[in-house]
Amino acid sequence: MPTLVLLRHGKSSYPDGVDDHDRPLNGRGRREAPIAGRLIAGALKGAVIDEALVSSATRAQQTWHLVSEGVTARTVRTLPELYLATRPELLGVVNGLSGDAVVTIVGHNEGLEELAAWLAGTPVVLTTSTYSLLTSDLAWADWGEGCAELVEVVAAR
Repeated sequence: MPTLVLLRHGKSSYPDGVDDHDRPLNGRGRREAPIAGRLIAGALKGAVIDEALVSSATRAQQTWHLVSEGVTARTVRTLPELYLATRPELLGVVNGLSGDAVVTIVGHNEGLEELAAWLAGTPVVLTTSTYSLLTSDLAWADWGEGCAELVEVVAAR
């Protein structure tokens, strides 16, 4: 069954003179990301993530690096198009997936939050270091509004 984990990056800092794309995690973000990894691993009941798709932003890359201490992914790809992606852009990525994969997307709000809510047909709040886990019997290409079951939303706190 296709399974989608949408993970918002950890809390980031705002150093002077650093472009938004290059902002790093702050202390809280570095503490919570490994917790998110362990929580995701528990939610997947030991299943391996088939593919992790990670925004090119520094805070997303750092989040995945720390998350991956607790959960294993067969393939990890950095996708620059995930940086500040909108719901329709994220849906395009999801609709392009194949098989009955377990896929994690590490990215940003508002796009991740809007995608989760739209797919599940219910409001979803994704604060930093929070993930939503969604499943559907449909093929990835058929994922759309209200098609998925929202299994859980968990903050790594």
